[in-house]
Amino acid sequence: MLWWILLGAILLIFGLFLLYNNVFTVHRYELQSEKLQKDLKIVLLSDLHNKVYGRENRPLLKRIASLRPDLIVIAGDLVDKRKPDIPVGVAFANGCGRIAPTFYLCGNHERERGTFGEICSRLRNVTVLRNEWVETCGIKLMGVTDHFELPFGEALQVLKQFEEEEGYKIVAVHRPADFYSELQVREHEIDLQISGHTHGGVAHLPFFGAIYAPGEGFFPKYSQGHYREKGTDLIVGGGLGNTRLPLRLFNFPEIVEISVKSKKTLAK
Repeated sequence: MLWWILLGAILLIFGLFLLYNNVFTVHRYELQSEKLQKDLKIVLLSDLHNKVYGRENRPLLKRIASLRPDLIVIAGDLVDKRKPDIPVGVAFANGCGRIAPTFYLCGNHERERGTFGEICSRLRNVTVLRNEWVETCGIKLMGVTDHFELPFGEALQVLKQFEEEEGYKIVAVHRPADFYSELQVREHEIDLQISGHTHGGVAHLPFFGAIYAPGEGFFPKYSQGHYREKGTDLIVGGGLGNTRLPLRLFNFPEIVEISVKSKKTLAK
């Protein structure tokens, strides 16, 4: 009897790992700003780590397309430094570029493995942001190159220039840690920071939340979700893939949909 219980427990745990590592969800957030002239829908993606959902990631791309985003931001870690299959991440990013204007920035895995340049050279219809900003869809979007273990003087200098711009300003940076340390985005006149890196806290405890997040350690504060401090919103996506062992538990991979309601909509 005991052996059957142990076998059942093992099968249950194995099934949960299969479920939480192979079924993606859509996590929706709604913001508002009088700085926008029309509503904006952003899809935030991160941490693919070469993960494939179905043939050539078609189910994933189809679901992204069904959301009808105005723009897509890929916030780093398309590939994994331990298994850098560049074609998988490149094909996915190029697929996003056929759906909506797509912007990509470097994560720590591209930087640590040295694959960022090669990935960029293979991208089509995807704008790479390297400590620079663009104006698109009625907003201004700055992308920060991952820098956590490197001097970040260039990024900080550009950020200080960026905050002087008019309009709704978004900073996309791979690590949410930059919200409260390093760049300290919340100390600047920025409306929204969007990030990944944490994998949503990897494993969750029911009714409690994230156990551990890369860069933040155990029981992290900024692991996944919507935070607001000093007038700046932060949205952290849970990511789409894994690195090392597939440790997601009670934490689905996710596409993040961010809807920002405009001045016109707010006036109705």
